[in-house]
Amino acid sequence: MEGGCAGSGREVLQALLLGTWLAIVSPCRADLAGDYPIWTVKTGQIGVSPQLWAVSELRNGVIAVGTPDGLLLYDGHTWLTVALANQHAARSFALDAEGRLYVGGVGELAVLALESGGEGPQLVSLLPELPHPETGLATVTEAVTAGEAVCFRAGPRVLCRAGGRFHEYAASGGFHAITAAEGRLFALTGTAVLVRLLPDGETRSIVWPENFTGAAQPRGIRAIAALDGRRLVARQEDDRLIHFTLDAEGVALERIEPWGEQVRGRLNRLRALPGGRLLLTTYDRGAYLLDAAGRVELHVGLRSGLASPLVTDGMLDSRGRLWLTQDGGLSRIDLRSSFREWPTSGDLGGRPLSLLAMPDGLLVGTTQGLMRLDASGWRRIEPLAMQTLALAEIELAAGQHEILAANAEGLYRIEDIGKLEPVLGRGRVASILPSRSRRDRIFLGHSLGVLEAERGPEGWRERQALVGPAGHVRDMAELEDGSLIVVETGVAVWRFRRGADGAFLPGERLGEREGVRDASMATLVHDGKEWRLSLPGALLVLAAEGPLHEDSRWSAALRDEGERIAELAAAGEGRWFALLDRPGRIWAEELRAEGAGGIRRVRELPGSDQREFSRVFYDPHRQLVWFAGSAALYSFDPGREPPAASPPRVLLREVRRADGVLIAAWLTVPLARHGGLSEGPGPDAHMPLLPASLADLSFRFSAPGSAPFDRIAFSYRLVGLHDGWSEFLEQPARAYDTLPAGHYRFELRARDHEGQISPVLSYAFAVSPPWFLTYWAYLGYLLVALVLLRQAARLGARAARQRAERLERLIAERTAALAEANHRLEQAAFTDPLTGLWNRRLLSIEEHRTGKLRRPDGTVVRPRHGWLVALVDLDHFKSINDRYGHSVGDEVLCQAARRLRASAREDDWVLRWGGEEFLCLVALEQPVTEQELALRWLCAIGEEPFVTAAGAIAVTASMGLAHFPLDPAHPERFDLEASIQAADEALYRAKAAGRDRAVVLRWQSTREADERGRRLEASEVPRR
Repeated sequence: MEGGCAGSGREVLQALLLGTWLAIVSPCRADLAGDYPIWTVKTGQIGVSPQLWAVSELRNGVIAVGTPDGLLLYDGHTWLTVALANQHAARSFALDAEGRLYVGGVGELAVLALESGGEGPQLVSLLPELPHPETGLATVTEAVTAGEAVCFRAGPRVLCRAGGRFHEYAASGGFHAITAAEGRLFALTGTAVLVRLLPDGETRSIVWPENFTGAAQPRGIRAIAALDGRRLVARQEDDRLIHFTLDAEGVALERIEPWGEQVRGRLNRLRALPGGRLLLTTYDRGAYLLDAAGRVELHVGLRSGLASPLVTDGMLDSRGRLWLTQDGGLSRIDLRSSFREWPTSGDLGGRPLSLLAMPDGLLVGTTQGLMRLDASGWRRIEPLAMQTLALAEIELAAGQHEILAANAEGLYRIEDIGKLEPVLGRGRVASILPSRSRRDRIFLGHSLGVLEAERGPEGWRERQALVGPAGHVRDMAELEDGSLIVVETGVAVWRFRRGADGAFLPGERLGEREGVRDASMATLVHDGKEWRLSLPGALLVLAAEGPLHEDSRWSAALRDEGERIAELAAAGEGRWFALLDRPGRIWAEELRAEGAGGIRRVRELPGSDQREFSRVFYDPHRQLVWFAGSAALYSFDPGREPPAASPPRVLLREVRRADGVLIAAWLTVPLARHGGLSEGPGPDAHMPLLPASLADLSFRFSAPGSAPFDRIAFSYRLVGLHDGWSEFLEQPARAYDTLPAGHYRFELRARDHEGQISPVLSYAFAVSPPWFLTYWAYLGYLLVALVLLRQAARLGARAARQRAERLERLIAERTAALAEANHRLEQAAFTDPLTGLWNRRLLSIEEHRTGKLRRPDGTVVRPRHGWLVALVDLDHFKSINDRYGHSVGDEVLCQAARRLRASAREDDWVLRWGGEEFLCLVALEQPVTEQELALRWLCAIGEEPFVTAAGAIAVTASMGLAHFPLDPAHPERFDLEASIQAADEALYRAKAAGRDRAVVLRWQSTREADERGRRLEASEVPRR
């Protein structure tokens, strides 16, 4: 800012470098020179040629810059160069009513097309549409918008495009400059005549007033700018500005007056800004911003951070920020900010360490020395070129002041830079406190403790060194009773009381009993009424008598999240400005007391990298808050509410899928040809359909026109996958891997440092299912399933059959095995274990009354003439056992069985009936005599002796025979048992007759029946 305030007449004597500072002090508020926050990027950082020609803002917030390489686009994250068709420079810009950007260059005129697809933004040439394209086109140096038309000045020609066609204006000597405002188009001809260009292609000269005379008479007008439809500003050839006021028709001059008399330097361009403001660019002094009355509102030059004093163009964007193109860089200045900043790399010259506010200026102690800031700007106070650690203003008498500065070597008085006595120079002086009780005394806090000094006729001298702190002293406070509170840096808080003689007693260290729990970040602050001690998590009131007590308004909210107060400055009326030490950063915030309810957080203070803050000061003369940081000195005006800014815009820069194909880029407007892109949720019409194999999507986005200064953060969500918004993050990208089939909508929003949130940008798309999950695939699956089911049924039936067959075979095998086992069991049951002959159990299963006998192998034998039953008994067998032993008897039995079996026919049965008895059943297929059979068996036994272990033994046998059936005429009358009993009876008769013989009992029908109803006749058959 330039300028100061009118004085009230009160004179104040100030100590000046190499003399006395005299000023007229006013009770009103003075404005100090300074700069708004500025961000600059050098052309070398973005890879373009040094000269930048023009700057403009697209409707979607993208910044367009004209360079020798073509059009440069900046979306807040990426710099993109778009070349003109002839590969020449882009010199001028204009936006039409629909937001399209027209670019004028060297022999070229084009319109910017923001398209999605692999090509990205392109410049489409308009040369074929010109009225006389064969004549070519000179360099398009100016472009303006006038209502529905866009007009260009190319050499001596002015071309306007409206309704899709061009028309051309002509004037004597051509045209030297054009400007437009409120739909009216004005031009300056080559003969320095002001004309108005009418929509029908006609020109009308502006009439000069007849009585126009004086110093304001135009001389060699070179440039014009229309502030509105009736006011124009012109630059003369001597770089002076004049202001024209036109009549209601805009064709006659009513008044001419000087304009912007504070502007210096060689003027370049005039650019009208909204609100009647005017931007002047120069070749050697940077840029000037003039208000509606022609006063300098802002001057930006090299010291402000520009890349070059040669400024070519500028514009005010939609968020109230000023953009400037220079020879070698692009800068942006936030005119809305309540912060001002003075970088340490600029006029400040070093990192600020201490600050003293005075009615007519500001003293700042830096790492490089002492600096003064007043209405005329910065200047250094020589020769104090070392670190200035502390500043203080001492009131010696009414109207007499003395300014003291301290550094690592000692104490200085600014009036004559006289160094004080060496005794005061011991140690590093870091704080100065004027005494409240005595004007001629001060307290010095240094690296060895606290020193009380007194000013006498010969200057300052040491009076008393206080016993207590042994390290660096940061802050001090003198209470009403004359006691002193001292903050030893990062260690402790001390209280010094005066004794009866007025000297200080040894200090007492304040601890938890007084409420001092943590002194690691202790500071002292005076709010205009009383002193307070600021501690991490507490604010204590310093009372002259009694213990310290905590301010009842202090809120526990400042103890949240591990915050601690690093610095605190009081601004009166229950207002504080604090530096809060949060985990990992220092944050500035305004606090305000609310009665007994505590302290309310009013706002976080934006506008800089707040991690650099180290000290905070309050300036009561200008009601400003000053923040000292490692990179700059900042001032904050708490009474100046910045104008409401439009919320940030968010740009979806790029959407890529797995194969790298670009889906969308550089878009924020809802256009159907760009798929599902829209502002807000919107309908999901025209959404792209992505194959499942390419369902890996990555989104890249930005906030157009932003810069690192803005600290833009992004929040997003993918509706259809996660419906909740993410946290606000600074990363301008998000990727999703292997999205399942479905409909999705990627929603994006941005938040700036002021907490404003952009409208939601939405991109809808769909992911098609993989081929194996489509309806055709499901139909194929169904057909395959049916075939498989049929085949499975067939295989199941076949397997069932096979299982049944295996089961049948298994059953048959097991049945056969069981039958075999049963057969073996039967064989074992029916077979005599000694002789191997069948035993009498075989006959228990026979059908005795039918004449059929079943063999153990299952065959049934029914001879034609019945059976002959013979019981054979070995004679005197007991005597053989008794004489030779049972083993020899067993041998005799076995040989007898073999001889009987050998004598029998194949169909005859031979059984061991028990003991030494054998039963023979002879199947009579034809008539045979019993004597023949009896003799054969008797001879088989008795003819040859038995050879045994005891030697040869002669054995004979007796035999009884009977027929079965016993009565051939009536076979049912007697069963097999009756025949066996008859044979047994016959055997008995043979033994009774002398043994070694056979007796046969035959049925005689004529014979009388015995007591059992039998008619039997016996006949004897001897062996010899």
